[in-house]
Amino acid sequence: MSELELRSVSKSYGTVQVLQEINLTIEEGEFVAILGPSGCGKTTTLNIIAGFAQPDSGEVLLGGTDITSQRPERRDTALVFQNYALFPHMTVRKNIEYGLRTRRIGGAEAESRLSRVSELLGIAGLESRYPGQLSGGQQQRVAVARALVVQPRVLLLDEPLSNLDEKLRKAVRAELREIQRELKQSAIIVTHDHEEALSLADRLIVMAAGRIAQADTPEAVFARPRTRFVADFMGIANLFSGKRTGDSFVTERGTALPLAPGSPSTPFAALRPSAIKLAIPGTGNGHASASGVVADRIYLGDMVEYRVITTDHAETVAVHAHGDHADSFSVGDHVALVIPPTAVIPLEADDHE
Repeated sequence: MSELELRSVSKSYGTVQVLQEINLTIEEGEFVAILGPSGCGKTTTLNIIAGFAQPDSGEVLLGGTDITSQRPERRDTALVFQNYALFPHMTVRKNIEYGLRTRRIGGAEAESRLSRVSELLGIAGLESRYPGQLSGGQQQRVAVARALVVQPRVLLLDEPLSNLDEKLRKAVRAELREIQRELKQSAIIVTHDHEEALSLADRLIVMAAGRIAQADTPEAVFARPRTRFVADFMGIANLFSGKRTGDSFVTERGTALPLAPGSPSTPFAALRPSAIKLAIPGTGNGHASASGVVADRIYLGDMVEYRVITTDHAETVAVHAHGDHADSFSVGDHVALVIPPTAVIPLEADDHE
């Protein structure tokens, strides 16, 4: 039996349909990331699971029990808000204990739980402080501790790291993943940051316009996005319209991209920049798929991004070059683009179009 299940959940606000027939299951101990752009329905999905919003249709099941109409405090879930929502007039200890008090858990059991989550999250010794006396990272840890201490069946996280700077965000998300694995805690995080989702989740749910565009492992979503929207959202710079002709995907402007055997016929294709190699024309690179001129060169530290305009068809292609030869070319240089067939990803049309 799944830990959490959404069955055909739909939700509208006025004339705007926010969710359309969402079907989703979360297994015991699974960490799932729901990601997508603003307005795609990801936070509404989380609020429906938590009980802060009611679906217009469909069901929410927790451990096989229908909780669709249950009040938030009656559900065995806990939500960490984006702004942490700590009580400013309460100490760290009282903030963490709040959920225990509402569930009438006290005495030695409460002390044991509070001590454990404080140690896990590295906030032991801060119990007598108030939220205003804490750093952003410490406040975030207290918010997570308050949710974990009630030992919910499903932990819900609504962009809890978005208010932290990049360095702290990376450190805290590593801690969060380690704690989730140690506790074998089922968890759902809502985020618009695909790097955050890739680093945390066992499974990604990519949403677009109130629908699930793709649900799969992080590796599968990154390597093989299903639709043009998913490819664009996951940061693939090269997206083309066209059609399959023989063993190639021919773009609308006429550039032929080699396809791997067995590739389906689709109206769109993506070309991952990191899979393309640049070479000097006429130097024995017999596998060159196109040629062009370097229009721009952007230094990014451990790699260089080149923008190449193909010679014949004015197609702009991004290329990420790594290693010793990353800065071998300059703006204006003529180059050959070596594109292996495995670098071309066939894409379906978006479901919401």
